[in-house]
Amino acid sequence: MKAHTEYGDSANVTVRYDHDKAIIRLNDDIDSHSIFSLCDEVELAASYYHYSFVDIHINSQGGSVPALEYFLTQMRRWRRQQNLTIGTLAISQVASAAAVILSLGDIGYRRAYPSAEVLYHNARVSTEATHLTRSALQAMSRQLLELDDRMLHEVIDHVFENKVLAERLEGDGKAAERPYRWTRMACMRTQIADFTQLAEPADLISEVECTPGQSHLSKEQLETAYRALCMLDRSISPQLACKFLLIDEVVG
Repeated sequence: MKAHTEYGDSANVTVRYDHDKAIIRLNDDIDSHSIFSLCDEVELAASYYHYSFVDIHINSQGGSVPALEYFLTQMRRWRRQQNLTIGTLAISQVASAAAVILSLGDIGYRRAYPSAEVLYHNARVSTEATHLTRSALQAMSRQLLELDDRMLHEVIDHVFENKVLAERLEGDGKAAERPYRWTRMACMRTQIADFTQLAEPADLISEVECTPGQSHLSKEQLETAYRALCMLDRSISPQLACKFLLIDEVVG
C-alpha cells in the first residue's frame, strides 16, 4: 500500500499519494510553468510510482492555448503508452483552457462539486499592437476560427468516441464493464437556430429526458450545443454541464 504523502514544487500544483490513486491539484492559471509542473507530477505518479489512476482537481481561470495543447499532447501519450486513467474534478472556478481539461478527463471520471462554476468560450486574443492592417486582422480571425474548431472537436470526439464504445459494449452484453452508463444520460432534442436570441445557457436545451436502453444523442447535436455555449460565454452550473455531457457527475 502506498503511503499518504503530500508533495509539490509550488503551492499552485500539489499532489497527494493515496493507496489507489494520485490526487494532483491545479490551483493556478494555465501557463507554461503550471502545465510543466502538472505534467511532471502526472509523469512521476505514472512512471515512478506506477499509479494507474491520476485524479486532477482543478481550480483555474484558464490561460494560454499553447500550454493547453502541450498538456493535451501529453494526455494522449499517457493514455496510449501507459494506459493511464485520468479523472478530473472541478473544485471552484474552472474556465476556458481549464474547462477543456476538465471535459477531457476519462469518461465516467469527470466530476464537479455542486458549488463549482464552469465556463466555456471561444478563443480570445490580446495584442499590444496599436496599428493592425485589415490583412493582419483577417489572418488573426482565421487563426481564431481554426483554433475554436480544433478545441470544439477535441471535446466532441472525446465524448462521442467513448459513447460509441459504450454502446458497442452494451450490444455485446457487457454493460457492467462500461465506465459510465450512457443510457442514463440526458438527451438533447432540438437544434439551436439563432444563438443571439438566447438569454441563458439553459435555454440551449428545450427538452431533457432520460431514455432507457438507448441514447438519442448525435454528434451533430453535440456540436450545435457546444458552439452555442461557447458563443454565449457564460458560466454554467455543474448540473447543466452534465446535461451538455461536458462532465459525468456532480459530487459532494
